Amino acid sequence: MSEAKPTASAPVSPRSALARPDAQQDDPGADVNAFFDALLRMQVELAEAEAGAIYLVGSTHRNAGLASTYLAPSAQGLSALDKAILSRLQQVGAKAAEGPAELDVVESHTIERTGGLYEPGATHRILACPLTAAEQIHGSCVLLVPTRSPIPPEEALTRVRLTLARYEAFLWRQSCFAEANSKTRLRETVELLDAAQQGANAPSMGSMFCSELQRRFGCTRVSIGLVKRHAIRMAAVSGTEDLDKRGPAAEAIEAAMEECAEQDAEIIYPQPAELSADAAHRRITLAHEQLSNRFGPSAVLSLPLRVEGDIVGVVTLERAAADPFPAAALPVLRLVAEFIGPSLWTRRLADRGMLAVARDRSLDLAAAAVGTRHTVLRSILMLVLITLIILTVLPIPSRVSSDAELGAGERRLVPAPFAGYLDEVLKEPGDDVKAGEVLARMETDELRLRLADELATEERFTTEKRQAEARREIDIAAAKAAEIKEVRARIALLEDQIDRAAIRAPIDGRVAQGELELLRGARVDPSNPLFEIIDPTSTLVVIQVDERDVRRVYVDLEDPQTGHVSLSANPGERIAIEVTSIRPTADAVRGSNVYLVEARLLDPPEWVRPGLTGVAKLDDGTTTPMAAIMSPVVDAVRLRLWW
Repeated sequence: MSEAKPTASAPVSPRSALARPDAQQDDPGADVNAFFDALLRMQVELAEAEAGAIYLVGSTHRNAGLASTYLAPSAQGLSALDKAILSRLQQVGAKAAEGPAELDVVESHTIERTGGLYEPGATHRILACPLTAAEQIHGSCVLLVPTRSPIPPEEALTRVRLTLARYEAFLWRQSCFAEANSKTRLRETVELLDAAQQGANAPSMGSMFCSELQRRFGCTRVSIGLVKRHAIRMAAVSGTEDLDKRGPAAEAIEAAMEECAEQDAEIIYPQPAELSADAAHRRITLAHEQLSNRFGPSAVLSLPLRVEGDIVGVVTLERAAADPFPAAALPVLRLVAEFIGPSLWTRRLADRGMLAVARDRSLDLAAAAVGTRHTVLRSILMLVLITLIILTVLPIPSRVSSDAELGAGERRLVPAPFAGYLDEVLKEPGDDVKAGEVLARMETDELRLRLADELATEERFTTEKRQAEARREIDIAAAKAAEIKEVRARIALLEDQIDRAAIRAPIDGRVAQGELELLRGARVDPSNPLFEIIDPTSTLVVIQVDERDVRRVYVDLEDPQTGHVSLSANPGERIAIEVTSIRPTADAVRGSNVYLVEARLLDPPEWVRPGLTGVAKLDDGTTTPMAAIMSPVVDAVRLRLWW
């Protein structure tokens, strides 16, 4: 008869096992109750007692009470141990267990005889001695001895104390068994991990784990699921590489894994009788029962996989219903699960790519910031809110951005001095010239002939005038004087044209345009410029400002508006500029009305040349990103919806 039974706990060393009799014994032959029954039977026989009991003190693993009772077959005064006798034995046992270890208890006890008669005196003695091991009291041995027994109480107690050495030897043997079993479990776990490390990635490693567990523990199927987005998703199954994750079997297995993960404890179905009797080992097994009934019948065991106390997955083992998982298998599988979880999770993390690592880190940061529920949605809303706040309050420089082109600060167009033929070209584009230097020459042969003819006509008119004056022909002399004046005007014009036949540079500078070699000998006209002379030392920036932004540009000689220009020739360099003038009328450029704003370079580098293009940005105080984005939209709405 057994009323208190030692419960399971973690393996301990021999010394701790001697100090705690309810330490876990993984060997099936190590039955504490059987030992207590045998020990109590021996003590009753040696002391010639009629009954006996072993009392154990309470601990964190069990309540105080009688662990074993025994009624001798030869007992004449007792037919059974009733509640009164058991209560009396427990009281005496508790008194003896209070110590010290050398104190024995002897008390008298009277038992009612059959027929309702009472003995005139005590019918029995209750002998009790402490049950000790490693100098600690674990309980007491209590014997019910008749007063007519020929063995004195002192001798009976001596015999009982001699048998207590068997208890300490039993604990040492159990400790040795536990140590051997621990080494065996550790060796099997290391072998299992070593076999699974050959996997190239997490799925193959999980498949090897499943295959090894199936082989070592005689399972029909082993499945491993890992956490994915706050849910358990199947990662590997024994016996197959092509897993249908949407099949009914996979869904049933994942439901069982979720049930195990939610309870954060191993679940065994059906539960052994020794576990179901303990409330601490009771579990909800609805999903496991459905898995067994739909794809069995089978015995199912699920164990959580943890990394630093957090569940990262679940391993589910299935066996035939006729071969369920014994309670003794739980410690071994629990140890295996403790090693599988970190190993498999580490390999899975190592298999991730750069983008996956960045995604997971971002999700972890988001979960820490907004919580684990609706993390993505909350993160997006928070980012949108933060972005709007930043765009609304963050001050940024306000700038007028427009296309720009570099031009010469001073330029002159040199046309043909008169309609004629080009005789000689002396300068080409890129040549430096001085003011007054000849650029080209016009043909003057015809002009010189006409000049000679006019000179001859002048001389003839002069002679005729003199003759008229000599004849006193006043009218004729006056007419000749007028003709002479007219001829002299033509002569002056021809001389001027001959003088201007040499086309000269109006300013010091550089020839920008004037490739006229092909026009040599061709007729040219004053309406078409032949040369363009620019001053390379003064460069002008012409900015094409849209009419919507021209109100933000101003000219102030005392405090000029400044900005920067970035040219296509060297986009990385910013050149400071300041506005000098705004042309009063708008020009149509690419379908838009723009105002040409002129600005000068404050510190131009040597590589700057007229004709370069780029983008200019003029400073216009400060604004916010939201105002910069919405201002064009608001202006367009105002322009179209005003009334």
